[in-house]
Amino acid sequence: MKMEINEQSKLPRFIFYLLLTILGIFISKCKPENCKIVDYYENKSPKMSMCAIDEKKAQYCYKTFFEDQSIKSQFCMFNNKIEGEFIRYYKSGEIESKSNYMNGLLDGLELEFYESGETKSKSYNLNGKAQGDSFEYLKDGRISNYNYFFDGHVVYIKTYKYDLGKEIVSEGFRPIVDIKQDTVYNIDDSLEFYVSFPVPDSLLLGREFTFAYQMKPMSLKDSVILEPIHEILLDSKKSYHRELKLEEPVTQIFYYHLINKKEGEIFDPFDKIITFIDKDKKKQ
Repeated sequence: MKMEINEQSKLPRFIFYLLLTILGIFISKCKPENCKIVDYYENKSPKMSMCAIDEKKAQYCYKTFFEDQSIKSQFCMFNNKIEGEFIRYYKSGEIESKSNYMNGLLDGLELEFYESGETKSKSYNLNGKAQGDSFEYLKDGRISNYNYFFDGHVVYIKTYKYDLGKEIVSEGFRPIVDIKQDTVYNIDDSLEFYVSFPVPDSLLLGREFTFAYQMKPMSLKDSVILEPIHEILLDSKKSYHRELKLEEPVTQIFYYHLINKKEGEIFDPFDKIITFIDKDKKKQ
């Protein structure tokens, strides 16, 4: 399962990683006289150091320290934005995590490690948002969780449990729902929302999912409605726009869930309170 990056993004990213290589050369040549302590703990021990790479371009590299003076993190900044590799450390000196930044935003591979050195998690970011495959591991290297992200939203969840040598796997699916407002001022107004379900075919495995929704009274909060009034048969490559009328001029709940009708599975039941405020009464 690979994260898709469009062709137009390849050249800028190639240039970005070439610049990181050049930056690494500059950092290795950074002279001690260009470095200074810029922050201290209350006991006057150094908390952060800064090395100037190019002051005219506001290019600086930083190190932070634990109180015992072991290194805590190191990173660089261009024009007041984090750029390049960001490394965090355990007090023992072992690497805790590695991530990459582009123009101040998380971008590319992100890794977390156990203090003993084994990989704890592996994920990817694009323009500051989680994108594509995300893995979490047990110390022995077995997968404990797999998530698939789209534009920062988790749309697929796979959990692994191990019991007496048996692998127990469970799946979860989530639509992306963008509700444009949670307050309605006129009974003639509609609740407007968008729905998408960008799960790769390799994870859907031919299964079909329906987005089912309706309004319900506050008295039914946290309850599951087995057969909501409205439905959308989802295509993972499409986005859907809908408007839903409030049935009464009172505060209500917008309810939805995802359902695989063939297997009778309901995923991600969700309640969203939609507040109704009568403008005419408010004026009185």
